[in-house]
Amino acid sequence: MLLGYFGASYYLLPEESECEIHSPKLAWLQLGIFVFAALAAVVGYLFGIHEGREFLEQPFAIKILMAIAFIVFIYNVTMTVLKGRKTVVSIVLLLGLWGAMIFFLFAFYNPDNLALDKLYWWWVVHVWVEGVWELIMSAMLAFLLIKLTGVDREVIEKWLYVIVGFSLFSGLLGTGHHYYWIGTPEYWHWIGAVFSILEVVPFLR
Repeated sequence: MLLGYFGASYYLLPEESECEIHSPKLAWLQLGIFVFAALAAVVGYLFGIHEGREFLEQPFAIKILMAIAFIVFIYNVTMTVLKGRKTVVSIVLLLGLWGAMIFFLFAFYNPDNLALDKLYWWWVVHVWVEGVWELIMSAMLAFLLIKLTGVDREVIEKWLYVIVGFSLFSGLLGTGHHYYWIGTPEYWHWIGAVFSILEVVPFLR
């Protein structure tokens, strides 16, 4: 999925920004690092070399390579957006990509306490899927709607703001519905439940 996001961003952002990618060489370097890390992780799984955490079981060295690839990617796309035209689509996409990188860093924290481990584990697993990935997806869908339907950009961008607001804030706070069994304060239970419901509201139309 990350490779899909990387590739789509490299396709989308030059058109939105009306300029070329900042550095194609860095893009190839990032691709090579990430593919090598992914293949190394799969080989490690086959030989039982992993940290044992679901979805975050990559060995520490593999996580380092993934983080390096992420940083190279973020630098490349950020510089592309900064030197070109700024649109709502490109800014929302960039916000989502930065969020994906930042919240991945919590994968490096692996405490011995199981409750603490699960607290930060959900920060990666849940906030990625129902937080920052929603921003990335929304920006890409907005781009497709503008290109394929001919609807005015202003109309798409207005709805993009609504979806981003619901997805980002409800996705972050909705993480609390996973905290029921791990000893976190009770207020997280109702906050998580309420905002998890709010997250689906924009998609009920």
